[in-house]
Amino acid sequence: MDSSGRAQDATESKPSPTGRALESVGSRQSPGENVSAAYLVAARESLRSLFFSENGFSCAQVILDVLQETGGTSAGSSTVQAYALGGGIGHTGEGWCGALVGGAMAIGEFCAGHMEDPLAVAPATWQYVQDLHEDFVNEFGCATCQELLGFSIQGEEGLAHYEQTNCKEDICFRNLVFVLERLLPIVQNQSPPF
Repeated sequence: MDSSGRAQDATESKPSPTGRALESVGSRQSPGENVSAAYLVAARESLRSLFFSENGFSCAQVILDVLQETGGTSAGSSTVQAYALGGGIGHTGEGWCGALVGGAMAIGEFCAGHMEDPLAVAPATWQYVQDLHEDFVNEFGCATCQELLGFSIQGEEGLAHYEQTNCKEDICFRNLVFVLERLLPIVQNQSPPF
């Protein structure tokens, strides 16, 4: 059991070796800072392979799966639960980009697995997600799926248009890489991404 009385299993992440709790945001890191070039290339290739496979995974699922594969978050049902979060949540286009949503979920999993004080998890998670969102909007000008794509992805017509354009590579994969590069420092260094 951990300090909150919650049972821990062997797959749960443990606090970092330095014992440093993620209590404050600190200075932001550049994308991929302190992440080896080989590790970054391998993570991008894993992301590309999963995203362009025929598995039907959403952007949120791809981010979660790659981060779980690399050991940054605990494996669990979140990848399955993230099916509903693709295409701006439920393929409405009106919610955040799935890459951003998956990144937010991964940050929550990381904070919950690495912070000793359960009451500190939510505020730390909120701050990290707000910072990720701010960086994303500063980079791309918006955060909703529909605004990023420039059209509605909703319904058969929207999905057909998505499949006929190159936006999966030009927009969606670009967004996935952006989020992944900001979360890799967590995975490799067990340190805050921002």
